[in-house]
Amino acid sequence: MSTPIQEPTERAGITIVDDNGLCSSSQIKLLQNCASLYFMLEEYKSLADILNSLEVKVCICKGIIKNDITDFLKETEEFWHSVLRNPDASEEERREREINLYTIHQECQDSSLRGRYLSNEKTIELFPEEMMAESEGAEHMEELLVSTLVHETMHAYFNRPGHEGYPYAYFVEEPLAEFGMLLYLYKTGSCFYKWAYNDVAGKKSCYHHGAQLMDQYIAEEFPSAIKQYLVEYKIGLDKYAMLSFNYNDKTVTLPKRNTSIAINGLQWKNILGDNPPRYCYDKATNTLYLDGDWSRGRHHNWEMRDRRMHNDAYFMIDHWYVDFHCPSKLSRIYLADNFTICRRHHDLERLLSEQTIMVSPANNCITIVKGVPFYKHDNTPVLEECGEGLYRIRRNGKYGVVDTQLNQIVPCKYDGFWCSFDKNGLLEVRNNSLHGLVNKKGEEQVPLQYDSYIVIRDDGTYTVKQNGEEFKIDKFGNKVE
Repeated sequence: MSTPIQEPTERAGITIVDDNGLCSSSQIKLLQNCASLYFMLEEYKSLADILNSLEVKVCICKGIIKNDITDFLKETEEFWHSVLRNPDASEEERREREINLYTIHQECQDSSLRGRYLSNEKTIELFPEEMMAESEGAEHMEELLVSTLVHETMHAYFNRPGHEGYPYAYFVEEPLAEFGMLLYLYKTGSCFYKWAYNDVAGKKSCYHHGAQLMDQYIAEEFPSAIKQYLVEYKIGLDKYAMLSFNYNDKTVTLPKRNTSIAINGLQWKNILGDNPPRYCYDKATNTLYLDGDWSRGRHHNWEMRDRRMHNDAYFMIDHWYVDFHCPSKLSRIYLADNFTICRRHHDLERLLSEQTIMVSPANNCITIVKGVPFYKHDNTPVLEECGEGLYRIRRNGKYGVVDTQLNQIVPCKYDGFWCSFDKNGLLEVRNNSLHGLVNKKGEEQVPLQYDSYIVIRDDGTYTVKQNGEEFKIDKFGNKVE
């Protein structure tokens, strides 16, 4: 059996470590081929793109590992019992809680793992000995290997940067990973799809809801809300969250995510004005939430100074000035349903360019492209401009320049730079205490060797200082008399 190869992707494939020789060379090749098939998920173009971008390795491992979730099931049961005991709960809510408790009781506790994703180690482990034990003489080993790799890749995707800090909601994430696996097989035209669908549908655990989600996806009008949920997961769910199951029409409903309201019961803090800008800091996920209209200026007389949010983290807003001082860097900023911002709000653009950003799917102002916020109205990045069609960006604590398509113009390797490209097409950059000039090709046209700011003059020359001596240079770094 083999899976047809579709449109090739930019990445070559994945490396699979099999130190014990548990898989044949054809099985390893099958997994590598499947990982390279074209499959679009957010900005990723294949499973290999996901795994390589996130630096996740795939290992074939010995042993049969039990999936013991007994303690978690006890915690979840107690949580839903406490909700059921709430005297203010409606009859509909009480019925939902009873269904959830029934689901918990039915959950299989002693099944073995076909594979697992170890987020701390960035490793997917596949267990072919367990697959062999359940595949009746290796009849379905290829199906098991491929479906398990895809399922675990979904977990790696769910833990991509900006999403990894949210709780692992077992009763939501596992069915969603199964749905993602089925969607992949369906979209790539895999001959394994029918087998995998029947396998998921026949499971006794919550995993079988993945097949119901797939049924609903196929029946949906496009664009698919279920596919969009998969793309955006995970965010704003409690670890005890569960799918809602309707016994009448046999459908499942994914739980609503928290968007316009802060999670963990925290309250938004308002700033005066119509559709006021608001913020909330959530300690549990180290997330700053922003909502409302942030596009207006001084004449609105907003007043908020030096408000302590969490330990040494400050969020201080004074009219148009936004500054975020946080010794322990934020995990993310979440832009809620009604967040808006205008172009050239440089301080806020700078803040957003330096953080991991997530955006509510209901937001009409901002979207995310390759991890960078973009204005929807003109499809330009929410970054501080430093030239026509050029933008300042910060990654891993270093500054660089990108264009409107996020192509790298100046590598992110500088401690800082000033203003915009000048009339010579050069930009002043700094590393440590040394200054120089780079051109729009990202080349250091004037090496970083000067001790202070480089000041351009009306005639296109520059005033510089080196070893206490001040003199002029031209745009190529040559001394000028």
